[in-house]
Amino acid sequence: GHALRWSLHDRVTPDFPRAKSPNPPLARMQGLLCGVAGSVMLYVGLAYDRPWLSVAGVGAHLFTLLAAEDTSTTTETTAQTPRERKTAAPTPTEPEKEVVVVAFDFDKCLMTRHWFGKYRYQPLDTINPTAADFALANPTAVFRQLISLPHVRVAVASFGRKDVITKAIYSILPADMAKQVYVTTPGDFENTRDGTGLRDKNRQLELVSGHFDVPLNRIQFFDDDRKNIGAAVQFGVKAVCTAPFDDSHLPKISGHVGVVITTN
Repeated sequence: GHALRWSLHDRVTPDFPRAKSPNPPLARMQGLLCGVAGSVMLYVGLAYDRPWLSVAGVGAHLFTLLAAEDTSTTTETTAQTPRERKTAAPTPTEPEKEVVVVAFDFDKCLMTRHWFGKYRYQPLDTINPTAADFALANPTAVFRQLISLPHVRVAVASFGRKDVITKAIYSILPADMAKQVYVTTPGDFENTRDGTGLRDKNRQLELVSGHFDVPLNRIQFFDDDRKNIGAAVQFGVKAVCTAPFDDSHLPKISGHVGVVITTN
């Protein structure tokens, strides 16, 4: 009875998933018993001229075949019609952030003192900046966070000496991170040496823009000289006067890069 019911379900409703016997072992046993009983009834019906018994034997064999087909599919995975298949919704991905630049002046901005004013052109091996000379309480932590962000670039635009600035950056960062900080000084321009004041920082900021392939309006520049700040703003740069750049100015960077930057 179970075998017939579940097998007929497949034939009456072919568009639906293949029905399965709720108890495959029981269906197999029923099929076996039907087969044995059908054989006995068929034999007795033929031997003793009992047509009705022969018909019953054939019916029992039919049950056996239906049960065998039903149980043979119980281990298959239930098929799904096209109506039932559901396409998984794509996982939403966060859009990539636009690349931005954070640029600093060096003397009396990143550093608490005016290093070029103090050391001028003294030999580099006599000039030894350390993390304690920065205005930030923990410059290493701040620079590490900025450089680690895939959409952030860091630069220094100063009228001072590139070798001194580079040495200061390497004093707070491992070499693989320090070399990612782009430093521009007057010596980058023809017939100009480091330590020579340019009219403003705009030409240097243009170099920063070109080096990182970032438009000027995505550069945030910090400088202690209001004249440089005013010129940079007119040039299209987001410029902020800070003298020096200490921990109180970190929220400005956080707003620019879209990530909270801390000294921890």
